[in-house]
Amino acid sequence: MGSTVNAGFLESTAGGYGDGGYRRGSYLGGGSLPLDSLADASAAGGYFAALEHQAKLARADSSAQSLFDPGDEDDAWKETSLDKCIGQGSFGSVYRGTGPGGETVAVKLVSYVDAHDRRNVLKEVRVMKDCDHPNIVRYHAAFEREHALRLTLWVIMELASEGSAHDLIKKCSGRVSESAIAWVMKGSLAGLHYLHSERKTMHRDIKAANILLTAAGEVKLADLGLAAQLSNTMSQRGTLCGTPTHMAPELVNPNPEEMIYNNRVDIWSLGITAIEMAEGRPPRSNVNNVVEFAMKLMSEPPPTFSPVTKVSDGFKSWVAATLIKEPSVRPPAADLGNHPWVRGAQADAAKALLARPVATHSL
Repeated sequence: MGSTVNAGFLESTAGGYGDGGYRRGSYLGGGSLPLDSLADASAAGGYFAALEHQAKLARADSSAQSLFDPGDEDDAWKETSLDKCIGQGSFGSVYRGTGPGGETVAVKLVSYVDAHDRRNVLKEVRVMKDCDHPNIVRYHAAFEREHALRLTLWVIMELASEGSAHDLIKKCSGRVSESAIAWVMKGSLAGLHYLHSERKTMHRDIKAANILLTAAGEVKLADLGLAAQLSNTMSQRGTLCGTPTHMAPELVNPNPEEMIYNNRVDIWSLGITAIEMAEGRPPRSNVNNVVEFAMKLMSEPPPTFSPVTKVSDGFKSWVAATLIKEPSVRPPAADLGNHPWVRGAQADAAKALLARPVATHSL
């Protein structure tokens, strides 16, 4: 299997892949506390004070631990060993690991900011564990365990051998074939329909980096709001979370408590992802100022393809439907899955591209 597995479960920038990432308040690789928290604790009493700070965090919210019942099926997965780090991101690291039965798995290690953050993240993991759909990455277990002297959440999930749709973009030098994009969109819509209709939840972090692919051409959504929950917590602390290139217009609100949105935010993000796969980068990715980006998002027409990008009328029609600014008019996943451009998509084109040599990660 290639070393690019599950890059989609990593964070590079909020709202999409790209250079840079979270600046202040981001995590050290390997699942450490935020830089500021460790620095503050160390200043208060050195190394042992930092360890005590971590211990207090572990004890602060014992009620959250009940989300993982002692003695349940997760216990066997606690024997999972870490084999190789296959990537690092703002919220932790992803390892290739070996499960209790010898199966190869992906292991995401996540640290917490504080007790409130811990409780919310554990709830998100419970949602992930309850999902059962061929277009949703399968989660085997989640538990808390010490790693590198820190309390860390271990999320064990299936290994997607061909990495993410972002890796596919790199393989194709920024221009994925339209037929392969249609197949990726078809699988993504099936996963979103399951989340929206059966699980009554939303993903909240759709982008190329969170759409995983297998050698058989299977399309699987990953993350399911885990990174979004963490970035929301960081945002509430005044941390700049990068350029939100995949953010829907209804999410632009100076008063978060008054913000009202639903699962149509995932539809907008998927439309942006389709353009990203066709052109190599999402629209407005050159806008580095969050305020300027928000103003453009609200005042300008919905993004579309560059004039130099050659795509079919069907592709244009599908993208235009996903990027309707009024969320109540934006079609649901089921309707978009029945669009002629998506309905007849086949895995062959994507499988042919996946067979190309694996590119090196740039996290």
